[in-house]
Amino acid sequence: METLTKAIFRGQSRKRETDYAGVYLKKKELKTRQCVYISRSMHGTVSRITRMFPDSEITVGSYIDNVLTRHFEQRKRIRTFKNLVEFTKHR
Repeated sequence: METLTKAIFRGQSRKRETDYAGVYLKKKELKTRQCVYISRSMHGTVSRITRMFPDSEITVGSYIDNVLTRHFEQRKRIRTFKNLVEFTKHR
C-alpha cells in the first residue's frame, strides 16, 4: 500500500519528498513558547497537514516554527541587503 507521503509526492523526485520531511516535519520541543494568533481557517489547514503525518509526531506549533525558520533562512540575504539600504539612507 502506498504511504500518504509517497502519494503526495507521486511523480516528484525522492529528494524533494525527503527535503520536505526533513525541513517541515521535524519534531521540535518548544521550551519557551509564545502565543501567536492565526486565523481559524489557517489553524485548520495546518492541523490537517500535521495529522496527515502521524509518524512524525509533529505539532501545529512545531510545524509553524519550522515553516517560519525556513522562510527566514531563505530570505536572510534579502533582509541583509534591505538593512544595508536602510542604513545608508540615514547617512
